[in-house]
Amino acid sequence: MHLRCALALLALPLAALAADKKTVAKTPEAPSAPIRLSVDLTDSYRHLVHGTEIIPVVAGQLTLEYPEWIPGTHMPAGPIAQFAGIFFTANGKPLGWRRDDVDMYAFHLEIPAGVSEIEAKFDYLDSTDQRAFTSNNLAVLEWNSTVLYPAKVPVAKIKVTPSITLPAGWHGGGALVPTNTSGNTTTFETTDVETLVDSPYIAGKYFHEIALAPECTPKHFLDVAADTEEAANLPKATIEAASKLVRETRPLYKSSHYRDYHFVLSLSDKIRGEGLEHHQSSDNGVELDGYSSPAMAVSNADLLPHEFTHSWNGKYRRPARLYQPDYATPQQGDLLWVYEGMTQYWGNVLSARAGFWTAENYRDALASSAASLDTRPGRLWRNAEDTAIAAQSIRGGSQAWVSWRRSQDYYQEGELIWLDADTTIRKLTNGQKSLND
Repeated sequence: MHLRCALALLALPLAALAADKKTVAKTPEAPSAPIRLSVDLTDSYRHLVHGTEIIPVVAGQLTLEYPEWIPGTHMPAGPIAQFAGIFFTANGKPLGWRRDDVDMYAFHLEIPAGVSEIEAKFDYLDSTDQRAFTSNNLAVLEWNSTVLYPAKVPVAKIKVTPSITLPAGWHGGGALVPTNTSGNTTTFETTDVETLVDSPYIAGKYFHEIALAPECTPKHFLDVAADTEEAANLPKATIEAASKLVRETRPLYKSSHYRDYHFVLSLSDKIRGEGLEHHQSSDNGVELDGYSSPAMAVSNADLLPHEFTHSWNGKYRRPARLYQPDYATPQQGDLLWVYEGMTQYWGNVLSARAGFWTAENYRDALASSAASLDTRPGRLWRNAEDTAIAAQSIRGGSQAWVSWRRSQDYYQEGELIWLDADTTIRKLTNGQKSLND
């Protein structure tokens, strides 16, 4: 018998054993008890956020994931490069880990026998430019930047008890329900990782929580923090428009699918300005004079209405393939022309109805959308659906030759599609019905 053949035969029992082990490998399950997550913002003035996570475990192999595909961004935007200072311990002893060779967001560990929970310590290194989430006087925490979760387990099934520690003199708010405050640390009601990541928290030296349309149920709040006390005191007209926005959605959307709703709003020239939708809240950022300057107020007028509309269109209901059970599975954005296009349509309509815009402002915005598409020769080779499918490669991309390459045109083109649907309904019903119905 050839030596190589003999060695191959000797290896068969080992191969069979390996196969047996593979077939009996357990499907990952959610931890038996809630994860305990503590986030410390006391160094946020240095653009540094500390995290400590106590994770229930069982002996054997464990893979933890850092969120990659962040809902609302439609792309693998999890800031893994800014996730650092990672240490694991088990029963007080250091526990080794290895990053996956292919999935940069996955961390592999071997849990020793007799260990029922491990502790993870880590830092989130915030940007120091205008993409930052922190400044000397405020911070906006998107929890996906400070959490690890067991891989291949639906995040809606993973329980977590979060807490947050603020700098002295700071206050904050958001959609999570506080259960206890001790000193500068607030503990929140146990929830699931999906809800946690969907619930941004804002805090700052100049923080105000403003009740909107107090006669409406559920309750709605404007959670405001700014880099200056003056900016945090929003103009009366802005607060009135925000209250009217809440009232205008009652007859339009005819549902209340959240416990309460929080408009998280930051005003700063030092941190990023953006709008990111969530189910029971939204993360909104504008310039320091974003509402005190008349010109900036017009420019930012559609922000709150757009993100609020997403609570219905994009969160309560969303394209099936855009929703995934965890943050490692890629999202599919082919229906973003509905998700973002319809939201663009109704968000702009509500901007005018609520008083953020005048009727003339609304018509100007609509004309601008139409004009921008008229100057897009890229529409000759690429339809709006393709810009939606490719959203992950378009967002934040170069603006060079954008008229030929196209950008996130599913917003503007989607808006005009729904405008066309509205006018068609009106025409076919002799003005008796509209998209509003």
